[in-house]
Amino acid sequence: MSIFYSFFIAVEPLRLWLGYCGNLKERVPDLAGCFLFTFFPQLFTCFYYMGWQPKLGYGFTLPFEVALNASYSLLLIPEMYFGYASAQAIIKSQAASFFLTLGRVSSDEGIMEAEQADLGVGPGGVACGL
Repeated sequence: MSIFYSFFIAVEPLRLWLGYCGNLKERVPDLAGCFLFTFFPQLFTCFYYMGWQPKLGYGFTLPFEVALNASYSLLLIPEMYFGYASAQAIIKSQAASFFLTLGRVSSDEGIMEAEQADLGVGPGGVACGL
């Protein structure tokens, strides 16, 4: 029982920090770490203390523990959904900006080639004879 609490106390600040920094800096690995830490240790710990503890034969659950962990899991489940949705939105935004950057590079090269053709300069800056 104390193993779950110590793991919960160790992971919770890391999970919150990853979510906070991932949102501010729009870093997908941080958001993925927050999502995974929300799902695996935190949600399972809530369910364990909410009802699995007496069913597994490791003790009893007080009504206060059930209410507390039920309210916490009601906060974690939407957090998981919105965290996943925000990570998907950031991935789409970063992919779009990457492809826009590629478009600018290719259009800049096209403009340079057009300017060189107007000046009579061939590829590589070599002057073409007219």
